[in-house]
Amino acid sequence: MYITNSAPYILYFAVSASIAGECTTIKMAGDIEYPPVTWQYQQDKTKIRGLALALAEKAFAEINVKIDPLHVGDWAKAQLDTKQGKVDLLAGAYINEERKVYMDYVHPPFLTDPVVLFIPSKKAYNFKFSQWQDLVSLKGVTTAGSSFGQEFDRFTEQHLDIEYKAQMDDTFQQLLSGNADYLIHGLYPGLASLTKAKLSMQITPHPKYVTEEGLYFGFSKKSPCKKHLNFFSKKINQYVKQKLPNSLVKKHFELWKEDFHLKEF
Repeated sequence: MYITNSAPYILYFAVSASIAGECTTIKMAGDIEYPPVTWQYQQDKTKIRGLALALAEKAFAEINVKIDPLHVGDWAKAQLDTKQGKVDLLAGAYINEERKVYMDYVHPPFLTDPVVLFIPSKKAYNFKFSQWQDLVSLKGVTTAGSSFGQEFDRFTEQHLDIEYKAQMDDTFQQLLSGNADYLIHGLYPGLASLTKAKLSMQITPHPKYVTEEGLYFGFSKKSPCKKHLNFFSKKINQYVKQKLPNSLVKKHFELWKEDFHLKEF
């Protein structure tokens, strides 16, 4: 009697579980100030654009899964939403232990990203940097949620004084006002942000890299879409061997310039 009456409920929960495990659309987020990888799309500011999106769309079109490239907020918010499962896929992340807790990385990295120090141009000649230890007595600034690789993050936590700001424009203000000695950031998006802010003559990158890290995709451990991890890893490995991501860098810088109506970069 009870078994018969409970059958519809069993069927209901089985169907619900099946629906919950489906992944027909992948909600993807990234840094809204990291061209050419990801940036806020100016024609639809609820979305992001960039070469990371191009790679994801190309791969998942093969299995009829759509990508929804969402602007959820700044980089720190994008990571939080991934951690909470509100976002399925995070694009453009370095590897660190904190992210490994809530995210399954897609290997290999789709690009390598030089990390550099940006300094006021008028101080560039006298700015001495050859090793991380040289930064210990200085004041740094970067954007909220930034990570620069596990080893450097550990060094930062133990030895460096770095302030975290919500937007790149805020970091430039800190630097030019003298409240910071250096800005640490990815080289290419840093140069792009300087161009957009029309500060390319006032702020310059130091020629020596701080580090060079891989940029990865990562699935939220709470997302049903993580079932596509192996598939996406195989596709990214294929694209990297074909050097497809590198070939998209220039094209997406051009698209970024068009979005922001910039003539120089």
